[in-house]
Amino acid sequence: MTVRGRAASPGIAAGVVLLLGGTWGLAATEPAVTASGGGGAAGAFRLARIPYSGARGLYKDAQGFLEALARRLRAGKASLVLAPDYEGAVDRLRAGEADAAWLGTLAYAQARARGVELTPLVCPVRRTGRTYTGLVITHRDARIYSLADLRGRRFGFVDHDSASGYLFPRLMLEQAGVRVPADLKTLRPGEPDFLGNHANVVLNVLLRKVDAGAIYEGAAEEAVSNDPVRLAALRVLARTEPIPGEPIVVLASAPQELKDRIRAAFLALFEDHALKFEDVLGFAPVRDSDYDYVRRLVSRTSDGVR
Repeated sequence: MTVRGRAASPGIAAGVVLLLGGTWGLAATEPAVTASGGGGAAGAFRLARIPYSGARGLYKDAQGFLEALARRLRAGKASLVLAPDYEGAVDRLRAGEADAAWLGTLAYAQARARGVELTPLVCPVRRTGRTYTGLVITHRDARIYSLADLRGRRFGFVDHDSASGYLFPRLMLEQAGVRVPADLKTLRPGEPDFLGNHANVVLNVLLRKVDAGAIYEGAAEEAVSNDPVRLAALRVLARTEPIPGEPIVVLASAPQELKDRIRAAFLALFEDHALKFEDVLGFAPVRDSDYDYVRRLVSRTSDGVR
């Protein structure tokens, strides 16, 4: 499958669903039968997401998260609907195949710029708060010591709609005098090399298939299961500015009562302090204006990142 001419991430089939726990009832008055006999929404709540570090890890990590989410929503089930990229996640939402979507920061800004009417509800909170950081990494043995040294080299980006995997590192490269993609060695002339997810970038740097790559901070540890030998083979060239947290969104046309219920469920998820999901510590409410900074950065690129 290709989207806007880009190959989908390897091994990710469109529409793969991870279930825990029928379609989630959107009507506020729709009754449901739960294990305790209480009322609530029926069926499954479906959250569209991309397996940004690979599907295997996401399947493993999401189980407890989905169970807790289903309880908070009083839904019979909660499921992940996997998409090959962020645009595919938006497509799932618009097609009615998902009730909400966990988008990337840049992907949200890009979708709104394309006229897709979305409402952001919450973003994840991590140890750095409501923001996260991107890294440019290279192999320890590479004779690369600055971003300027990447002129004429192979560089692995994640996806056209990734903030930490494309927009922010691209701007840093251009500020260092390296035009993207003109000054990079690429597989296809005039096109950046997109590797599909952060784990692929890490592995390609380790295998020296690319000279450097862009990831979010923490992706390397996840990609190699904290293997100290392989982590020691990587070196950080640069860090991005803080990036606004990626939003969980619904269609703007969704009933306000539904928006409120989903937001409240995510905000309450980590009241159970035993819940672990990736590096997420909780969720915080967000508004569309929280992403104005990203929109301004897009306007600074030579092609608007389109």
